[in-house]
Amino acid sequence: MSKLKALLRPLLFRSDGPGSLWTQADHALANGDHSRATEIYRQLAGAKLSSPESYLYAGLAQQRLHRPSEAIAALESGLAQYPNLPLLMEHYLRVCAELDQVDRAIRRLAMGHADERQVCEELFVRYPDPHVQSNLIGHALRTGWTDLAEAKIEALLQHSDDNVLLWRLADVLLQYQRDEQARVIYRRLAVRTPENPLGVLHSALAEHRLGNSERAADIFEAGIRSFPQAAELIEHFALICAQLRQMRRVIRVAVPDAHSEQQACEALFARFPDPQIQVGLIDHCLDAGLDQLAEQKIRAIREMSDDALALWQVSELLLSRERTEEANALHRKLAGREPKDVEDYHLSSLAFVCLSELDECLECLERGLLHYPAAGKLLALYMKICAKRFEYDRYRDFLGSLEAADLPPPVSMLDFYRASMSAPVDFVINLQDIELRIEPGDVSVLRQDFHVYLRKNPQPIKIARVLVFFCRYLHLPGDFAAGVCAALQLAFEGEDKASRSLRILDEMTPPMIPRHAIQPADDVRRFIEAGQRLAADPLSLDEPIADMTNNWTPWQYIFCLVAPELYGTAISAFEKMVFSTWPRLDFTAGHVADAVDSHKRAGKKLRLGFIVHDSMPMMSGFLPRLDPQRFETVFLRPGKSGKSAAAQGWLDRAGKVVQYSDVDMDAAIETIAGEALDIIVSGPSIAAVYYPMMARLAPLQMVLLEPNWTDGLTNADYYISWAPAEPATPSDFYKTKVALFEHPPYWIERPEVGSKGPISPQARAEVRRRLLNVGTDTRVYLCANTPPKIHPDMDGIFHEILERDQDAILVLLRGEYPPAKTLRNRLRETLGTLYDRVVFMSTMSKDDAHMLLQAVDCCVDSYPLCGMSSSFDGAMLGIPTVTLPANIPFGRWTAAIYEYIGATTLIAKDREDYVELALRVASDKEWREQLSLDIKRKSSRYVESEQSSREFEAFLLKAWDRKRQGQAPANWLNGRWQ
Repeated sequence: MSKLKALLRPLLFRSDGPGSLWTQADHALANGDHSRATEIYRQLAGAKLSSPESYLYAGLAQQRLHRPSEAIAALESGLAQYPNLPLLMEHYLRVCAELDQVDRAIRRLAMGHADERQVCEELFVRYPDPHVQSNLIGHALRTGWTDLAEAKIEALLQHSDDNVLLWRLADVLLQYQRDEQARVIYRRLAVRTPENPLGVLHSALAEHRLGNSERAADIFEAGIRSFPQAAELIEHFALICAQLRQMRRVIRVAVPDAHSEQQACEALFARFPDPQIQVGLIDHCLDAGLDQLAEQKIRAIREMSDDALALWQVSELLLSRERTEEANALHRKLAGREPKDVEDYHLSSLAFVCLSELDECLECLERGLLHYPAAGKLLALYMKICAKRFEYDRYRDFLGSLEAADLPPPVSMLDFYRASMSAPVDFVINLQDIELRIEPGDVSVLRQDFHVYLRKNPQPIKIARVLVFFCRYLHLPGDFAAGVCAALQLAFEGEDKASRSLRILDEMTPPMIPRHAIQPADDVRRFIEAGQRLAADPLSLDEPIADMTNNWTPWQYIFCLVAPELYGTAISAFEKMVFSTWPRLDFTAGHVADAVDSHKRAGKKLRLGFIVHDSMPMMSGFLPRLDPQRFETVFLRPGKSGKSAAAQGWLDRAGKVVQYSDVDMDAAIETIAGEALDIIVSGPSIAAVYYPMMARLAPLQMVLLEPNWTDGLTNADYYISWAPAEPATPSDFYKTKVALFEHPPYWIERPEVGSKGPISPQARAEVRRRLLNVGTDTRVYLCANTPPKIHPDMDGIFHEILERDQDAILVLLRGEYPPAKTLRNRLRETLGTLYDRVVFMSTMSKDDAHMLLQAVDCCVDSYPLCGMSSSFDGAMLGIPTVTLPANIPFGRWTAAIYEYIGATTLIAKDREDYVELALRVASDKEWREQLSLDIKRKSSRYVESEQSSREFEAFLLKAWDRKRQGQAPANWLNGRWQ
């Protein structure tokens, strides 16, 4: 501000002129009267332009009002009238530079000249202002005058001692991916001995940019002691501490005399209006038990603030606290605002991303870029979203339409996707799709370039873990995945814990869906060997979900590879690795030893805990049917409650509901152990259920509803399943003891949709048009099982169906699921030109999913892993599903359902029979309708079955009695212990 005043002083010659008004606005700002200052700026901006100073102050006022186009237009009009006024030219150039539009100034100054480069060189000499100098370097880099840019960069690095100029230069270098040159500047600034507040500011912020935020906070704190009147130091100190979640440190430095935590926080709220500091304080209040003050501030920002950054920061805080609905309400507010500047456009676009509205995001970015064509953050986000959606043509054409742009349109598709590496996780997830769009010879180039990018741009450990995980999870080429892991490891040399977590992810993440036909036993044996090797070389990490990401659920991947004879051995090896890495999971609750003591249990009911994700159906209906004289039921819910009908069922039916942490497994185990349960029934598919079930938290621990994910774990006692659905000899596959029931061991709720009869021909046609964009003449085959169950053994079956039925399409679900990309590529290779008739659907609502089931011509079951819950649903709706049973775990559920209800027509004998049945169901409408009525009528046998409920309760009591007698778990087959 002081520099601006000095520049304007020669024009402040009239007590009633624009200069006087500008001075009044400065005084108003100094006194906190922003509304008065804004009123003056509007007056200056709207004044009649008749003198040099009127043009100048009109332009500067427009800038203060966040109207960049109007600001530059006013200054340009002034220059047209007064071309030889140096001060007007200087401010015009400075405003263009601050708005990243120095390109515009150069073009204007070059009018009538042939050489814009000569103009640029002259401006370097005439205008030493840091904004101008750094923007001129950026312009030279954009325009391809690399020699000029390099010469100026080198000169500044060697000779300039101006902290402000060096700082601005570093910003430009970062914008053009010259990270190492920027880091040279930061290292130079960081080691300088600060002699004044500005020196403290740049030294501390340089440390922050170098990733040393703790060191930055220390420099600020020392600087505040040396320069206690420097307000900008305490504000930046508070900003750094907000990011570090160390607001108590700010309290100690800024309000040491406060009488209470609340008084200190209230003082800081009043002192620091910056949104990031405000949100840091709100976060601190929530942690410190000052909930009322925190909620008051959240409410004030949510309801009254029009500050886009404040709204965004609060939404981020709410998301971190798992208050997703409140966060999305703020995202909706941000997305609906009329943007005023670059930051507004950027945050509105990010809000659209959070709402998964990417079309609207791109439209918002395009509007912003029309106003601010050189805004780097808008361009970067625009490129990322276009790359995520594979819209190279849109990106190229739109940038080509801009008069000025930060980056020229990529000269090739390869350049475009190379630039998208700045969002490395999206790049890895989309790599298989990207490689389909570039020239085959460029594939290896792009992969190698990504390795180079990771070596030059070290990633935070959280991002590094996700990258290593997705490389293996998506079955990307082995040499590419190994190169990614090696490049990422370079940043963590000497950091044993970080390196170990990356190694575990790299060596123990089998593919969720194979990209090509594999020998699954070989992959599982590699997993077993890795687990044994890592267990033999132990290193304790912190907590499994934090260390390995919440995505890492290797028990699922091993199961879906289909080498069931090795599954239990693999999980045993996994357990050894886990216990050597997170030894606190090897835990036994204190009550377990005494829980079965007859004397201590006299008169007590059995405490039965269910630990499942509350989206799981088919179990909660048992709770109110258990004998209340014998059982107390507890639902232990990982994380906050969902909003589905299934979630509500758990809340309504359990005797007691207990929430435990779904991100901290030590805390989860402590909470569950505190309930002193006698029996736990779990569905351990997700990490937040699986890891606690590795510990001994109850005398009896059982699995229901899932495949036996915990088979092979020390503390897994029983797997409850259904005899007709399991292999003839369970001991060939299971290490854990099994309890195989006569009736399906679930409470199947009666469906709401479709319960009144089949949909009408008109509704069927409308559903096909709306969801699939096909008419009634196209035959639709639907495989309603999730992509991981689409094993390579299915590819040949799909090929034959599509080859024999030329009017058919094949529909698969959950197309947005990342591993579905791997499945797409595999099917593209195995089906050849037939792949053109494969349709991947995104996840639908339950109602739409049920309507789609009734609108297709034939449902086909997956093989060798078949459907289970989807098969129960399909039968209740009367959906004929062709199935081919396999004599492995989870290989004959659909067949078992048909056998149980007495509708066996659609159980195929072999692959040929499977294809024949599918073709007939799809083409013979009358036969299909007969099958549908028969299946739907007979399915009532298992719907809300009291027989299943009684059998479940009886087994719990018998298993407890066996435990009480001191006998080890045994198989329960044919209604008796084996």
